[in-house]
Amino acid sequence: MSSEDGVRRRFHAARRRRSLAILAVLLALVGLFYTVSMARVGRQLELRQAGPAARP
Repeated sequence: MSSEDGVRRRFHAARRRRSLAILAVLLALVGLFYTVSMARVGRQLELRQAGPAARP
């Protein structure tokens, strides 16, 4: 076992961890965006169902 193998393995582990972190952040952003857009659509539907009288 040469030291180069250990360095390479450590580098690959770090790269995998970084890509997993990036993937988790992307998933969180997509989930947040989806939640916000669904809440906005739901509010618009409520306003439309209530009619113009409920509008401030």
